[in-house]
Amino acid sequence: MSKKGVCHAGFVSHHGSPSCSVPASSGASRPVAAGLRDASRAVHLGAAGVLLLYVYGPADLALALRPWLQLAVVPVVSLTGLLLWKQARIRRLLTVARRRGQRPPTTSQSLPER
Repeated sequence: MSKKGVCHAGFVSHHGSPSCSVPASSGASRPVAAGLRDASRAVHLGAAGVLLLYVYGPADLALALRPWLQLAVVPVVSLTGLLLWKQARIRRLLTVARRRGQRPPTTSQSLPER
């Protein structure tokens, strides 16, 4: 008999502990992070395809692709690669920063009245 739990985002765990892996309801949409990851992966793979054309394509094509590679493709591959690699840490940092920004100031942090 398997235990089921529901995590904070409304996802069901089939292993007893809440894990955000399976939507709780059948009509639930995918989390935004999953869509962002899919989009980043598609852009990363598309840019990698352009790099493959540059390396293994004809010399004429390589000369035409060089400015695009320098200005767009290499920076995009670098940024999307970092995003895919460190997505959990980036999301955690943004969540912490957002929570800190929404907290009301404490009495010790408020400015003294004049």
